Amino acid sequence: MKILLVPIEFSTWNQARAWSYTGAYAFIDGLKANDIDYTFAPIIIEQDGNVNTTCLDFVRNNTTEQFDQVWVWCIHGALPDSYWEWFSKIADVSVGVLMESLTFENYELTEFPHLKNRRELVLEQLKNFDKALVCSESDAIVVHNELGIEATWYPPMVPEEFVDFREPPASDYAAFVGSNYGKRREYLNDAKLSELLIRPHLPERDTCLPSLFDNLIGELPHTFKSHQEFEAFQLDLIAIRKTLFELHLEGLRMGFANVNLPSILKAFAGRVIESMCASVPAVSWLPPGREQSNLFEKNEDILFFSSINECVESLDLLKNNLGYRERITTNARNKLLTRHTSRIRIRQFLNWIQNGKRIDYNRNQAYCPSLEESLYYKELFVKNQSWNRLEPNKDELSRWKVINKFLAETYPIDNERLNIAEIGCGRGWLSYLMCKYGEVTAVDPIGDVIQYAKTNYENINFITGSADLLEFVGLENSFDVVVSSEVLEHVTDNQKPLFIKSLVNLCKPGGHIIVSTPRKDILEDWTNKYGVPNQPTEDWIFEADLIELFIEANCTSIRLERAFLMDIYQVHLFKKKP
Repeated sequence: MKILLVPIEFSTWNQARAWSYTGAYAFIDGLKANDIDYTFAPIIIEQDGNVNTTCLDFVRNNTTEQFDQVWVWCIHGALPDSYWEWFSKIADVSVGVLMESLTFENYELTEFPHLKNRRELVLEQLKNFDKALVCSESDAIVVHNELGIEATWYPPMVPEEFVDFREPPASDYAAFVGSNYGKRREYLNDAKLSELLIRPHLPERDTCLPSLFDNLIGELPHTFKSHQEFEAFQLDLIAIRKTLFELHLEGLRMGFANVNLPSILKAFAGRVIESMCASVPAVSWLPPGREQSNLFEKNEDILFFSSINECVESLDLLKNNLGYRERITTNARNKLLTRHTSRIRIRQFLNWIQNGKRIDYNRNQAYCPSLEESLYYKELFVKNQSWNRLEPNKDELSRWKVINKFLAETYPIDNERLNIAEIGCGRGWLSYLMCKYGEVTAVDPIGDVIQYAKTNYENINFITGSADLLEFVGLENSFDVVVSSEVLEHVTDNQKPLFIKSLVNLCKPGGHIIVSTPRKDILEDWTNKYGVPNQPTEDWIFEADLIELFIEANCTSIRLERAFLMDIYQVHLFKKKP
């Protein structure tokens, strides 16, 4: 698949600052994460409102290839009709992307008169598209009713690479990053709130990056002389934007919490997701519309307010309770990593565009661990010296000897390199050892553990999530071998059939699945000798029951061996039927 991406950029950083990285550039990261071929051709909105189409014109004049889809950002600039005609010729499907709201309060129209024509302008642009992505469910209904085209709303997203795993920041104040207008003035001028809330001096102001941005756009040629010149401009623009975004995230960490005040945008601003990304508790007004409140769990992932007094109460609670700050931060990060990354969001968009599949943002596309599980496994695999080291301990080594034997006998080392998935990789030691057989994709649902693994091992594609996330992003029937070692016992008994089905779905027909897990056959004897297993979920399974589940999932049982003390581990080799 090939997509032409036509986002909006601005000619000065003073204008562009409010147009977050997540509003356009995160789309690029999501397309990359889903292995989608794309061409990036931003249109530049100049200070006088004119549209600079140098990048788009270069693509138009120097390519004859067709695109499967074209995604074009709307509102700020009106393209001549010839571009809409061109889009319809070069792409099978055109998608309009709307980053701002269509409806406004009277006081907002008084303060910003130019918004009075926005709805008409947007609908005039969107009539040129087959589908539309808009920022709220109410606007999706308007677009569909007015134009008869399919429209869906979407929440902000953030690329996984930016997610911060530090502890929440310590500060005497919460931070607000944004402009002062409308109802925000009431909050920012309130005496009680001003004792808790500051507008910090952002790190970007102490760098030359804003000037570099202005110079890069200001020196944009009337036309590019070559593909190399065009690509150099793209790379420079993306690099500057990325670094500025990293500084922006550091700015959000200048308070013990980050506050999202009422906005012209009738949806969660990118600031909410960005705060979670920066490991800062998010405290937000609740935009109108039921769909927004369902994205995050009140008082668990996020704190909401509908008045100044409620905002003050929320900040007082966070300021004086470090444990609660850590809980909110961990829960929010889990939610972000398993529902709101660019990888997940772009796959949701593509499924909707291609298949018309309604997007349910509240459904777990990947397993979302509980707070108890997150803290337990962070302590075990990141901090516990018996389980956080690079090399396997005696327990792990006993399993590796069997797994290695299965791999070596089934796939001699001189064969082609394998495509391997490890589900529940923990700190990554097993994935690292399996690299001698091929390319390894390793997933684990605990973001802190995946982050630790990334710092220790290169050449492994670590992903926060579980088997069903790999399915969701299109990797079913993709792996020669799927390995899951000491995970199944931490899946509840009623979920085991679904978990096993996901493992099998990832495996190529004729490929192999290797599973190790404790034997319920010896649970009583083990408990009497070594004590009760103490992980958050401990549902051991009988060997015969495990074999039966895999046979029901279209597999053949090839081999079974046991390992470690009292032969606790059952290590199975299964083959997926063609």
